[in-house]
Amino acid sequence: MSDLGVLKDIARRVAVSIIDFEEFSVETECVDVEKPVHNWFYHSDDDCDRVQPGVYFRLNDNQCANLGGIEDEYFSSLSDVIGRMEIYHEDYFFSDLSERYDDGDVSAENEHDSDNLWSVLCAKLLKSRIFYDLLDDSPCDEYINSYDLSYEEMVTLKDFLYEKEPELVEIREF
Repeated sequence: MSDLGVLKDIARRVAVSIIDFEEFSVETECVDVEKPVHNWFYHSDDDCDRVQPGVYFRLNDNQCANLGGIEDEYFSSLSDVIGRMEIYHEDYFFSDLSERYDDGDVSAENEHDSDNLWSVLCAKLLKSRIFYDLLDDSPCDEYINSYDLSYEEMVTLKDFLYEKEPELVEIREF
């Protein structure tokens, strides 16, 4: 696997880890024929969007809230999934970090504290354009295991993104 392939794999596993942390699970679904998408705000098949044949990511809300009908949506990439979950990122990462540090400043020293590394890195990744780019061509037809994600892999991805997007290093407020 090329270096870019390795980074894409790590980014995919980080994305699934974020999804898991935010109390969701991600699955794939194969759609064989065009079908209506029944969201809570549609009244009939004529009113609703239609999903085309293909393989899609789907979310399951482990807390059974299904806010905004998120479980009814079809996503063609992990980038779309992560983008749709923006409100959850705010709750699980950004406001948590702001509360942890009264002034909202997440210093470099705190980032290297192993208890905070994952939260700080995920918060920065969620602000990274390149992270979303790495997720854009994530195939929907492969199982993604997030549980064997190592500290070294997280640091590898962090170093790559910091090199490509130096402004991420400077993010101190969430």
